[in-house]
Amino acid sequence: MFTKSPPTFARYLFQPLTFNESSRRQQLEQQSLEAQKEYETKIKMYGLISIIAGVLFVAFILYRNNKHKQKANNLLQLQKQEIEKHWVN
Repeated sequence: MFTKSPPTFARYLFQPLTFNESSRRQQLEQQSLEAQKEYETKIKMYGLISIIAGVLFVAFILYRNNKHKQKANNLLQLQKQEIEKHWVN
């Protein structure tokens, strides 16, 4: 009498559970992908900020060194002019 497959009731009872489990897994996978993309975006943003900061730092150092070099050249030019005055007189 009970040698047949499970009754139709049992089949319909477990089918929504399987669908819900599948839906939940897809949702978790989607959330995982979104979290991964967000993480990658943050890493790219921090990398870009780091590169910009590095470039600004190098630009500052070059600017400062150029100003010091100009001051030294101006001082040497003044000293040269003083020496030339004394040699001419």
